[in-house]
Amino acid sequence: MRRFQYIWPLSFAAILIVVVGGVKATAEAAFSPEDDPSGAKAYLKSILYTPREVDDWFARRSFSFGKYDSEMGFLLDNRTERHGWDNSICTYTYDPETGARRLISYPEKACRINTYGDSFVQCEQVNDGETWQEVLAGHLGEPVRNYGTGNSIYWAYLRMLREEKRTPATYIIFNIYEGDHHRNMISWQRIAYGQRGPKSFHPTIPYVRVNPATGEFSEHPNTCPTRESVANLCDFDWVYDKFKDDFYLKIAVARQNQRDGTPERSYEVITKLAAEHGIDAQVDSPQKLHEITERIISRAGMFATLEAMERVAEYCRQHGKKLLFILSYGSHRVMLKYIEEGVRFDQPIVDLLDEKGWPYVDLLEAHAKDFVQFKISFEDYHARYYVGHYGPAGNFFYAFALKDKLVEMLDPKPIPYQGRF
Repeated sequence: MRRFQYIWPLSFAAILIVVVGGVKATAEAAFSPEDDPSGAKAYLKSILYTPREVDDWFARRSFSFGKYDSEMGFLLDNRTERHGWDNSICTYTYDPETGARRLISYPEKACRINTYGDSFVQCEQVNDGETWQEVLAGHLGEPVRNYGTGNSIYWAYLRMLREEKRTPATYIIFNIYEGDHHRNMISWQRIAYGQRGPKSFHPTIPYVRVNPATGEFSEHPNTCPTRESVANLCDFDWVYDKFKDDFYLKIAVARQNQRDGTPERSYEVITKLAAEHGIDAQVDSPQKLHEITERIISRAGMFATLEAMERVAEYCRQHGKKLLFILSYGSHRVMLKYIEEGVRFDQPIVDLLDEKGWPYVDLLEAHAKDFVQFKISFEDYHARYYVGHYGPAGNFFYAFALKDKLVEMLDPKPIPYQGRF
């Protein structure tokens, strides 16, 4: 088991959660300070589903982003959404049997390349035909299957185990996005994200419990593997019994207490959690609470990612598959810090890849090399490629950034690289 002894900066996704995540506990969710000293009960009560929400999700009347899946918690579903380039409507279509995003280029051909990862693999905010898989497929003259979604590295690993049994491929492209690390430990997405509107149900999902100080990496299946168990998420007593000791709940409640102006409610909980995770700290101020909370989650998240990557690589080795890791990024902060200072928060990932000799493509480095060719501000450069996620130009950039490494691995070479023309 890999020991992890470093402290890593807060991920971009975690910063977003600190700024805008979570929900305010409602008056109906109030508990006395004696009965709920940390605020965990109030927080859990504030994120309960209503029976109507559960019924509407299963009937596909709401929460269009994903549909229920007993093993994975959810899979993406057909939808349209106005959030694309120039505020255009994006169309998302998924295979009803496999859940892969629609194959457009060369669907009649056998597929030897499967891709896994989060929404930067699923290609949120572009149409079916604009994904980097379709750009790559059009160039190579063969299909590239898309099993991306919006979730953690561990979740993507489980998806790979499942789909490679049904639609196996010789070549695996596995994406590691900068904001995925903390998601590995999320057992119920509403704990992390709160009630964020009608797009996503934010269900329970498979997750890991980790502790870098002890080397713990324990895998846990979806807490709600049946429709009946999902309905239990409307019941406070059931929810509290299941999640009262949840790692991510302690993080989410600490962030909520910071937003509510009552940080002292989490001082004891986070001090104890830090000690359990090998961090010697006395939390006794709002600044200390923020610092230690984010240190715990960042450190645990990176540890979880490194362990998950080991499992991805081992699976591919055992099954004779060729693996290509992709490191992808989106935030101004992470990209600009690397461009200006050569500093990256995820150096342990690069170190692991180099140590193991696993093939990979680093899009942080690719963007740094690309940026120096322009005489524009970084903000203008970033806007060329991103509309939140990659826009069409960003997906083109992604495809051609990885193309050379992939072609080098493919045997036989795709038709455009067989020297026939």
